[in-house]
Amino acid sequence: MITTILWDVDGTLLNFEAAEKAAIRALFQEFGFGVCTDEMLKCYSQINKIYWERLERKEVTRQEVLEGRFRDFFAEEGLDVSAAPEFN
Repeated sequence: MITTILWDVDGTLLNFEAAEKAAIRALFQEFGFGVCTDEMLKCYSQINKIYWERLERKEVTRQEVLEGRFRDFFAEEGLDVSAAPEFN
């Protein structure tokens, strides 16, 4: 008898990557940062991946991931890093 069914919807029913890009682009407009280009999103994605890998290795806390990824991204792009906590 089957008692549990697990569905992996990320990448199948849900497109997390597209949703993330749309959210970041919308927030760029909301924060007055201008246009967020594909190259900028690529930079963010690399930084974000590194932070989540560091969390898996228990090198940082979840809160450090959530804010640090934007702080580093903003620094890389020459944006106001103090906006990172609210942007998250």
